Amino acid sequence: TRLDFLDGLEVFQTLQESVLLPTGVDSLDRLLGGGLREGQVTEFFGSSPSGKTQICHCIAACAAWLDFRVVYLTSNGSFSSERLVKLSSHVLSQMKSSGSHAADAAASAAAADSDKEMMRGNLEKILTNVNINQVSNSLSLVS
Repeated sequence: TRLDFLDGLEVFQTLQESVLLPTGVDSLDRLLGGGLREGQVTEFFGSSPSGKTQICHCIAACAAWLDFRVVYLTSNGSFSSERLVKLSSHVLSQMKSSGSHAADAAASAAAADSDKEMMRGNLEKILTNVNINQVSNSLSLVS
């Protein structure tokens, strides 16, 4: 098996061409230079309770609303679909107020969702696009 390596310029160019995914949290998007990069694994770590799960739920809701498939890996069973539902309305309103191009269409659609049936459809869309995997160790990721 041959390993292919990229030099620093190739990595930089690849990053510049990748899609930026807004997190649904304006201050985090600014810190990350616009959001998360498509195709990259991002790990959040910190002491308990520093807000890691809250951030991950916001990001999952935002990505799922934008029709990205989300793989949510948890080692402690912290994913809560109820929490995701509660954060979804916050995330959608944040996306509407941010000037993000990727979020503009979703935010406009969210503004038109005035009845409960449409809201139920939006929540179903978000919940359907999020896939949860309980990881007990690194080997469980490859099996």
